[in-house]
Amino acid sequence: MQSRSGIQYLALAIFLGCCPLAYADTCDKGCLLDVTEQFLEAKTSGDLSDLNVAVNVTATENGAPVTLGEGATWASDITIVNRHTFVDPATQTAIFFGTIAGATGEDRQWWHYNARLTLDADGVIAEVEQIFDDTGFKRANDLQSPFRETAIFDVVLPEDERSSPVELIGIANRYWDALEDGDASEVPYAPDCQRTNVGTFSTNLPFTRDRNGDPSLEP
Repeated sequence: MQSRSGIQYLALAIFLGCCPLAYADTCDKGCLLDVTEQFLEAKTSGDLSDLNVAVNVTATENGAPVTLGEGATWASDITIVNRHTFVDPATQTAIFFGTIAGATGEDRQWWHYNARLTLDADGVIAEVEQIFDDTGFKRANDLQSPFRETAIFDVVLPEDERSSPVELIGIANRYWDALEDGDASEVPYAPDCQRTNVGTFSTNLPFTRDRNGDPSLEP
């Protein structure tokens, strides 16, 4: 069985309420969005002096402990190319999914970058988990201009239409099962479901066939 590590699965578990509902009144949705923006501003400026973090803040990059503010993705020439931010006041957690890039030019480096920020009882950042990867950017030129978040992410469903945290985690698990088993028949995809990989749509695109007759996405 393939491991399901990575911030996507971890973020889902935390974001959907697997953890104790601590500090629910400390930082509301707007507050958590502001904290995330401050974190990203620190990342793109390379300056943490205005970032409100705990003295004993825990930071990791791809699972390894690091000193917050150090590493390739922290620099004054970093640009955030696209972004999605999700917050959960119940667990005092913010999740960022995005694509970031370094200095411009032929050797410009790109990363698919995810971060989880969790606040402590004092409302300061106590945990920073970062997952990023710089491979797979064959279509990086498509990402030169930022795009807006899909409007559906801002829709607040009535309570009687919401799935429970357990149901949502079950859906995510069925998705991972489909990736491992090659059988997506049990995954409840919406008819207009779209998937993106490193900022580029990987579904509902025209296909071509290579010289061996194998289907492949158009470049």
